[in-house]
Amino acid sequence: MRTTVDIDEPLLRQARARAALDGARMQDVVNQALRLYLGLEMPDLQEAPLPDRITVESCGRFRFPTIQSPEPGTAMANVEMLKSADCEEDQERHASVFRR
Repeated sequence: MRTTVDIDEPLLRQARARAALDGARMQDVVNQALRLYLGLEMPDLQEAPLPDRITVESCGRFRFPTIQSPEPGTAMANVEMLKSADCEEDQERHASVFRR
């Protein structure tokens, strides 16, 4: 079925580049994206071998990795480390806004 959709130019460029790298048609890329968005198809998280400490858990239609601590009962990160990493990520993501 044909339809017309307005797609942001940067997003369209990325999609076309990805399609070219994968040898896919844009029609296939859009259909795949819609299937994933609607939960009709799950991405295969098991394509590459995972380290022994990482397992993939399922909860309904969602799948997510679980990382086992090498030393149970000890935290590998604390709240301050997570806040700092989150802040740094935000600054990197919005660098153009912060530089003005």
